[in-house]
Amino acid sequence: MDPIYQNVSLLIDNRINQPTDISQAIAVTVIGTAREETENRSSLQSVFLARHPHLEQFVDNPNNTMILVSVSQYIIASFNKTERVVL
Repeated sequence: MDPIYQNVSLLIDNRINQPTDISQAIAVTVIGTAREETENRSSLQSVFLARHPHLEQFVDNPNNTMILVSVSQYIIASFNKTERVVL
């Protein structure tokens, strides 16, 4: 990844592929910028591996890197409501 900041968006939702999803699911879109983290890589890896120890081989692979996302806003959407939170 180029060391300059790149625009990024991430979609996170809680759908469970059930009929109730239409009325109960919530989706959050995270909007911000992303960059490869080189200065604090080892400390971020430690935090990540504390939560996901089974991914140690993945984290240690030299072809993978840690990406830091600086969030500028969230869009929170449910069946009947959408809200934008700008930071």
